[in-house]
Amino acid sequence: MKKNNFPFEHITLIMTRDCNLKCEYCSLNHTKINITNEILDIFFRKIIKYNNYNLNITLFWWEPLLNKKWIEHIYVLLKKYMKEFIGNNIFIYLKIPSNGTLLNNDYIKLFNKIKSLNFINLSFNISIDWDKTTQLRQRNYAKKNLDYYEILKENIKMLVLNNFDVELSTVLAFSNDNFFDDIVYLIKKFKLPIFLMPMQLTSGYIVECENINNHIKKYLINIERTLKLIKINKLDRFIINFSSYVDVVTPSIGPTVDVNGDIYTTRSFMFSLDRSEKFFKIWNIKKMDLVNYFIDNDIKKIEFESFKLFYWKTFLINKSIWDFFTNLIYSK
Repeated sequence: MKKNNFPFEHITLIMTRDCNLKCEYCSLNHTKINITNEILDIFFRKIIKYNNYNLNITLFWWEPLLNKKWIEHIYVLLKKYMKEFIGNNIFIYLKIPSNGTLLNNDYIKLFNKIKSLNFINLSFNISIDWDKTTQLRQRNYAKKNLDYYEILKENIKMLVLNNFDVELSTVLAFSNDNFFDDIVYLIKKFKLPIFLMPMQLTSGYIVECENINNHIKKYLINIERTLKLIKINKLDRFIINFSSYVDVVTPSIGPTVDVNGDIYTTRSFMFSLDRSEKFFKIWNIKKMDLVNYFIDNDIKKIEFESFKLFYWKTFLINKSIWDFFTNLIYSK
């Protein structure tokens, strides 16, 4: 039976607004505001009724693995509603982006239980910024400096050994002058697909940075050199960006459910995180149909409105970086 298609790419579920790391390029405030079992219950009850759909669900920012009880409750709900999901011909592609530092054997056992459900495809996107020196400079602990790099490497290997679908993501940060050597290091060390992410500059950085144009020019030269070397050395097969078109930094089109159940378009939610603009929720999951709203109201038009609000603050500069990167990726 042919599956129906939603008019968007992903449903994003925000698990927490807290994180155990503080990355040098991250502008997010860390607050101990977490998703509740009530919101998770409502979310999974609502998606049961979407008969004959593939659902792409991402458990996202800040660090979704801060508390294992959230994931345990998701497993309880998936198992509880298993007959309904299977009977309604629903298949869930569940992705967990994570910094990977909190993985342990208990998590692996739990993830294996989720993976055993035959209507679930579970995958992981683990953030790692190159070698130990770069990683600990760009992505250290929020409260104190700790050398966790060996733990992170072992955690990634643990996912691979348990046959999970794993990809790495790494940020091409302004402070790094040699992306290529770091990419080679990751490929040799892990032999996993890597997703490259150019920087997304916040409005604060753009305003406060002296000679921002010179910084961007140097950054783009570094990106161009890196991508050319990747192609020359035939390493593009390891880089996800080369294998299929991805809108590199611009968030996926779709709804985001915040920790309290408030629903935003994903782009509105993520653009507002640098605090340059105030975006407003569409509604709350307790009071509205999560998906039919976006079917009845053209989500692309809603997304475009968020672009217009964001555009004059940072979008012109960021889009110039993204387009430069994308054009190089897909050029012959």
